[in-house]
Amino acid sequence: MKGIFCPNCGSENIRSGRRGKTPFGNSYTAKQIVLTCLKCGKQFTPGNDLDSVNARNSARQAAAAQKRALMVEKAQNAEIKRSQARQDRLSSEDMKREAEEAYRTRLSELSDEKKNELGKYIAISGKKTSIAYMLLLFSLHRFYLNGPAIGILFLVTFGGIGIWWLYDAITMRKLVDRANDEMASKWLQSN
Repeated sequence: MKGIFCPNCGSENIRSGRRGKTPFGNSYTAKQIVLTCLKCGKQFTPGNDLDSVNARNSARQAAAAQKRALMVEKAQNAEIKRSQARQDRLSSEDMKREAEEAYRTRLSELSDEKKNELGKYIAISGKKTSIAYMLLLFSLHRFYLNGPAIGILFLVTFGGIGIWWLYDAITMRKLVDRANDEMASKWLQSN
């Protein structure tokens, strides 16, 4: 029954029944109707029973408090996740900056002979912007610059339905420079 709570446990799972029978077919009064809680088995009569009102209020308050606690917990978990994501972003950006600084430091420490050798290596083995643009026409530039995994992803998504393709066309020089920087850093590590 909706709206009636057990005064003992606060459950809404209530069954109604009658106490006794009237011999003249008169209707039962509220005092003759018995309610039974199906959860704890307590029997009580309906009406302005103070225990029933208190149980209903306490059950509603408990449900509201539980709901508030759940909302607070969700908000705290969301804030923790946002904080961790922010920290991960910062640490990955810091790692990139540190790698770039180490690369620049290593380049500045090279002798002129090693710098010339690195320049020749990049000129011979490095990626060329003109070749990358020609391969872009057939959507094969990602194989040339980044390797097979990103190239396959580019082909399967049809160049991000053209958006990724257009972005690559605009930023091709940066992509080629990044690929050449990776080659240079590998060369620096091996020598």
